[in-house]
Amino acid sequence: MHKKILLVPALSAALLVTGCATTGGRSPQADADALNARIAELQARLSEKESELAKLENRMREEEAARVRAESEKTRLSQKLDAALSEIENVRKAPAPKPAPPAPDSDLK
Repeated sequence: MHKKILLVPALSAALLVTGCATTGGRSPQADADALNARIAELQARLSEKESELAKLENRMREEEAARVRAESEKTRLSQKLDAALSEIENVRKAPAPKPAPPAPDSDLK
């Protein structure tokens, strides 16, 4: 859209310059046809660039969504790791179970 705005002054300047230059015997219609052809070419290029820009914007949105998903997964896995490490630490801190007392010797020998 911004390029369309810039196109008008550029075309006006081109018309001003060509209007001041000597035509070398060319007809005004030939000049107008050449300018119209140039305008059509520029409009086609502008359309192509706008299409490329739209594709890049879509790709950027997709990559941003993928980044957000990856960050979310990273956070989830980090929380899971923290919970597992905490559980391991709790098991280490728990007192060791007391060994069972030895069985009394039997008199049945």
